[in-house]
Amino acid sequence: MDRRGTKTSSIFLFFLNGKMKSVSVIAMIIFALAVAVEVAAAIPPSPKYEVYRGDVFVNGTLAPDGTRVSVKVGALDEVEDSTENGTYWIAIKSSQASQGDMVTLKIYDAVVETAKIDKNDYISQNYINLYLEDYLVNESAQPDALPETTTESRILVNWAFYSGYDSTGVKCYELLRRYEDEKTFSSLVKTNNTRYFDILNATGEYCYRLVTYDFVGNSKNSTQDVCTTFVSNKTFTLNGFVKYENGTGVSNANVTLEKYFNPVNSTTTTEKGYYELAASWKRYNLTAAKGDVLVWGREGKGGAKYISFLNSSAVVNLDANKTVNLTLVVKGDLDGDCAVGIADVRVVARMLVGSVSEDLKADFNGNGCVDLGDAAKLLGFVKGGVSKL
Repeated sequence: MDRRGTKTSSIFLFFLNGKMKSVSVIAMIIFALAVAVEVAAAIPPSPKYEVYRGDVFVNGTLAPDGTRVSVKVGALDEVEDSTENGTYWIAIKSSQASQGDMVTLKIYDAVVETAKIDKNDYISQNYINLYLEDYLVNESAQPDALPETTTESRILVNWAFYSGYDSTGVKCYELLRRYEDEKTFSSLVKTNNTRYFDILNATGEYCYRLVTYDFVGNSKNSTQDVCTTFVSNKTFTLNGFVKYENGTGVSNANVTLEKYFNPVNSTTTTEKGYYELAASWKRYNLTAAKGDVLVWGREGKGGAKYISFLNSSAVVNLDANKTVNLTLVVKGDLDGDCAVGIADVRVVARMLVGSVSEDLKADFNGNGCVDLGDAAKLLGFVKGGVSKL
């Protein structure tokens, strides 16, 4: 066998293999470059932005967190942001707008600034502070009229959505209510709705008032209140006991149910202090009183002594059968033992020197405070020189 021929063949094969390897590497490089070009072509260029930022002031002070700011560019949808630490930051892709498009900036619904698009920069920074002066709501929504009377214990109060002008728009409504003899209106609900179902807990007149609020805290009352009267034929029983402070029942006490200081029903307690009354569904004042009681001497004669009592009262919403107990206080009894004695004089003395708090139950001369005159009158009653406190 020719060894030279074998060596020549090996050299040729090595050369051939090397060349094949080189071709493979080149092919792989070309493929990788082609893939990179294709991927690069698929990646969009970085977008350009119009950035609007700055401080927000409402009525001269930095706006509270959460104040709504919006930017509208041309015909595009509004973009919103809520302030944080009194500032806003809104970015809009410049590719979605055209050079010279009008930009409108709002605080809530109030237009406070306008600008124009400038797309010359890669990122256009627009530092624009926004200012709003708004101190009132021009008008208020009005509640719809109610029926003069109703027999339903649930009533719907409606009002139309406020359609008048307010620079920031309407945030919410507050419905207020006043029942019969109440002096002021109280809040029922704050809502974004335009209706409210109210529960009528007693017969009588109910009046409603509506307050409209804008987004920066201004408010205005409706110009007219609307009222209705709830009527019902339902009758309920009211009972209970009238007792002294020591728990003993008070006999022959007068118990009266009143409306607007006019008696509706009355009765007298039993020997154990029990009473029972009936009345229609309403809110009443319930009062227990007892006349003076002769405790010493002869009626109408000099030297007689009479015990008096302080009336007891409660407000009762008679919307069901109820039990209400009342407590009568003996006038001059300041230590709660249901008697008037020297111990009560000592209590008044402590009030005068400030060691115990003043209690106007000890104001026997009716001048609005506890003084030496009260102490003298109470001592005279205990000793027998004064017949009645």
